[in-house]
Amino acid sequence: MKQSFIYIVLIFLFLNSCVRKEHYTIQTNSSNIFYKGVQNPLLITGKNTHKTEVLINNGVITKEFVKKDTARYSIVVWDSITTKIIIKFNNRNLEYTFRNKNIPDPYLTVSLSNPIGLSNETTVKNFKTFKRVNAQLINFDYNCSFRVIKYTMVQIKNNGKVTSFEWNDKDFNYTPNKFTKLAELAESGDIFIFSNCQVEFLETNEIRSLRDYIVRIK
Repeated sequence: MKQSFIYIVLIFLFLNSCVRKEHYTIQTNSSNIFYKGVQNPLLITGKNTHKTEVLINNGVITKEFVKKDTARYSIVVWDSITTKIIIKFNNRNLEYTFRNKNIPDPYLTVSLSNPIGLSNETTVKNFKTFKRVNAQLINFDYNCSFRVIKYTMVQIKNNGKVTSFEWNDKDFNYTPNKFTKLAELAESGDIFIFSNCQVEFLETNEIRSLRDYIVRIK
């Protein structure tokens, strides 16, 4: 009787160790965060990953590739607070909760021959190479498409004279000539303010207003 009990205990420990080996690790670009409006990569590693089923409760999950112990998915989440990823295997479920966040606001910049540093100052010669206004995301490791659709360019001279032009993407073939001409007339001491800037995120058609960008001419 005692020997049978020992066998039962050993079998139980063996089965328990086998179950415990069924562990899966999830990796994303941003810890426990999913960003709205972009494809969030999700990497799952563990024993027999190809036998698992991966579900999402809020959004769309697309399988990119699955090998024996590695699976890669792409996640697009809806507009809500959290998203759960559920891994189903051997009649068991593992749940992982992610916070949903908005994409950060892009930073406004101007296209010049030599980029402007943190001081936001540049020379007359360099500013005369102005072509357009750009927006960019810094330290954001996701593919994200957006475009500038509107902004106002304001020139303030030392004597207080103010000149301004408004631009939007519908006037693309007309107003850039005014902007480049104004830049070519820049003088030392001028201040240029790029304001009322709006960008459109192409994946979601969301439109955001950005902070003003100020350039001082040395």
